[in-house]
Amino acid sequence: SIILQSEEASDYVGDRIQMTDVERVRAIQHILDNTVGLDDIRPVRAPYMYLKELLARIGDLKRDGITPERLDRALKDRKALEAAFKEEKHARRFTALAKVYRLYEELKKGGEPKVFDERGRYDFDDMVICATEALKKEGELKARYARTYRYAMVDEYQDTNLAQLELLFTLFDGKDPNLACVGDDDQSIYRFQGASVENFKMLNARFPRLVTISLKDNYRSTKKIIDVSTAIIGIIPVSERVAEKELVPSSGRSAKEIEFRQLSTEREEILYVIEKVKALKDAIS
Repeated sequence: SIILQSEEASDYVGDRIQMTDVERVRAIQHILDNTVGLDDIRPVRAPYMYLKELLARIGDLKRDGITPERLDRALKDRKALEAAFKEEKHARRFTALAKVYRLYEELKKGGEPKVFDERGRYDFDDMVICATEALKKEGELKARYARTYRYAMVDEYQDTNLAQLELLFTLFDGKDPNLACVGDDDQSIYRFQGASVENFKMLNARFPRLVTISLKDNYRSTKKIIDVSTAIIGIIPVSERVAEKELVPSSGRSAKEIEFRQLSTEREEILYVIEKVKALKDAIS
């Protein structure tokens, strides 16, 4: 809404128009077809095999506030690069991703008639970045939104990304803002889905006088389920958790046996769940 509702913020988007999903795909295809040095992510027999993953990784980088310039600087540290990737081919693929990311951002500026017209484009993730930049540079805009949104609550706080956090901290940058963040630090176990315990550490560092309230009463699960989940969460190193919590079951439902299966692949897991659902349905019928 900051971009759409304020003249100051809209200037940071300019005449560019929002990209469609088709345009995003077309941009990556153009880069893969017209750029040398991408052999590691452009197989000869399947040149677009990694297209979907490239778009996903570019989105991840932008949501974490990592610009192409920042990524290029990081790639110059060869020792760090070698430490991050056990195999050379993975390092080469990451370097190729950085090149695609840089070219993708350049294409969006417009001027390449085979892809976009001169107006250029912006994608969804750019809206958060542009809004943050506008708030930082336009004092009156920031003051106006600070007056409008005097209180804020962020739900599912563990799922916020770094770009969103920068926007939040830019708007609520006082010593003691009227800000409430609700989340579960132990969901860092789902980091592959975007959740991160670092969000809580950043919040505590930004607002040292923050009051933390732990919600330990669990009204959804039986004690047996809580015990199993606590054991799984306990695998997370203490250094990667904000605090250790002992949940208290408040459900009056009777406990049932918990069946545990360890499967080797995601496909195997999906097939197992499908067969289990069919069996349960047949048992009820």
